[in-house]
Amino acid sequence: MNQVRKKPVAQGFILNLCVLAAFFLTVALPASAQIDSLKRIAGSDAAADTTRVKALDDLCYAYLSINPDSAIIMGEEAVALADKIQFKKGAGQSRSDLGLAYYYKGELQKAITLWESASAIREELNDKSGVASTSMKIGAAWFKLGNYEKSLASQMKALSLYEQLKTDFGVALALNNVAAVFEMQKQYNKAREYYFKAVGIHTRNKDSIQAAQVLINIGNIHYRENHFDSAARYWKQALRKMPAGKVPQYESIAYNNLAEHFTVTGKYDSALLLIDRAIALRKATGDYQGLTSSMSNLGRIYALQKKYSLAEKTYAAALDSAEAKNLKIEESKIRLNLYQLYEKTGDFKKALTNYVQYATIEDSLSNERSRKNLDELLVTYETDKKEQEIVGQRAVLASQQALLERTYLIIGALVIIVGLLAVIFLLARGRFKRKQQLAENEKQLAVREAFIDATIRSQENERKRFAQDLHDGMGQLISSLRLMVSQLDKNSSVEDKLSIAARSEGILNDMHTEIRSIAFNLMPQTLIQHGLLPALQEMALRINQTGKINVSVAGFDVPDRLTEVHEISLYRIIQEWVNNVIKYAHATKIEVQLVGHEEEISITVDDNGRGFDPRKLDDSNGNGWKNIKSRINLVKGDVEVDSAPQRNGTSLILRVPVTADQTVSVTR
Repeated sequence: MNQVRKKPVAQGFILNLCVLAAFFLTVALPASAQIDSLKRIAGSDAAADTTRVKALDDLCYAYLSINPDSAIIMGEEAVALADKIQFKKGAGQSRSDLGLAYYYKGELQKAITLWESASAIREELNDKSGVASTSMKIGAAWFKLGNYEKSLASQMKALSLYEQLKTDFGVALALNNVAAVFEMQKQYNKAREYYFKAVGIHTRNKDSIQAAQVLINIGNIHYRENHFDSAARYWKQALRKMPAGKVPQYESIAYNNLAEHFTVTGKYDSALLLIDRAIALRKATGDYQGLTSSMSNLGRIYALQKKYSLAEKTYAAALDSAEAKNLKIEESKIRLNLYQLYEKTGDFKKALTNYVQYATIEDSLSNERSRKNLDELLVTYETDKKEQEIVGQRAVLASQQALLERTYLIIGALVIIVGLLAVIFLLARGRFKRKQQLAENEKQLAVREAFIDATIRSQENERKRFAQDLHDGMGQLISSLRLMVSQLDKNSSVEDKLSIAARSEGILNDMHTEIRSIAFNLMPQTLIQHGLLPALQEMALRINQTGKINVSVAGFDVPDRLTEVHEISLYRIIQEWVNNVIKYAHATKIEVQLVGHEEEISITVDDNGRGFDPRKLDDSNGNGWKNIKSRINLVKGDVEVDSAPQRNGTSLILRVPVTADQTVSVTR
């Protein structure tokens, strides 16, 4: 019992399986006029039977997010008619879409039965793409039911088929879903590996919506590891990538998870606002599973606000829904929340009952045998994949051998021609390589000259600024001191001498302050002595003293020291960007966050100022952006700017590789 009290309170964020929501993104739903047209076709005796099956199936799909009950009626009519006329392709598709309707109604076993039937029909038709699609859906349903072994087997089958078909989109969806299974089994390293593969494919294909849903899942892993701020940053980044109102399924997940972040940080008003948005979106889309989880989260917020009666009613409604739909994951969370509620209110009998039920469900969801089976399934998938590669290579070798034997029959007659062609080819290739090398050298020279020019301009500007500071600041102070001292003579009274000495001391103090400021701008001593994070915090303190803008700096798992090149380069990049934000963005707040990972450091600089078109940076005449690019290239890092002219807020994202031998050990 005491162990439960030590566990994090956070139980309510939602894992984002993308498989089913993705289908709403790839096919446009019919408008009301199209629905009327489909109804006329479906009810027409003049239309061909296969056409009527297609119309009924399209009506089932159209009603999915409007009226799931109507979707089920249309889908069952489509299945019955397709079976009657023995229309195999239509029978497979109508079963697939009818399964979706039952899935969103929460009747998962019916959905699985329909999808297994659809998969069998598609295998008979040798429709690999269709089999992969239904396998992915089956895996999603088993995931909801808490059977991770069957879920992983189905997702691995889908992944293998999509890889054979070389379908990037399907591969990425399957990778995401495989990662979700490992995440629920608390195998976070494996989950992270598959998530990063998925987001890499979506980013390469410029699919920002699907990349956003994977970012939600990466944020979930940070959250499970109690890195709450990092999790919230990923969720906010995901919301920025999603067009408002276009993907309510994903938006509701992001809002739900951000509400959980505000809940554990004690910001209950913000949490209630976001959970209300998530509940409204889930009601609108008929997402009963997500609605159940969000209701559970709402009950927990009420409990933390000590509104125990309201919390109990909300939990009871969520529990009824979870038990009715056999949603084991959601039921487990609700039971744990009820245990904690009854323990706080002193009803220990109910607390014990709910804890026992929670523990029973958890044992069934995450026992060691299940983990072992998941690992064995993964090994089986990798082995099958290697065997397929070997078979493919053998087929290629056999084909090459046959081609070689045929080539030997005619090579004697063509040897002279081949020799001449070889000479011509070698001469042409040599000329081409020389031209290519010359062009490459010219390109590298142009890039090098651009970097050198930017560096020289930066140094000249720095010298001008240093000279201006000395002239305007130190020069005036020295002149004032000289004038003050010149007033002393042998006839001056003691009082005058003391007054002049006091004022001279004040000028000397100003000179000392000015010298420290100039020295800080040239090279902060804090950076040299203590490292990057303390130097950035000192920079923020100096800026905040102006009272015009608030700059905050936070670091998570960042090494105490990096190499000198890394520390100076990253400090200058952040300093340059912050100065530009202050000059041009009219921002009132800047947040700098450094997060250390195993092989890299990621840095984000977020502001609430006026946005702009990032494409204009490379065309600008100034040296600031060129200096940033030059320094990030020096440390072999990547830089990304997320902004738009029509919105407030800009993010600078830096990713810099850092290995263990690049850090500097500091003896304290």
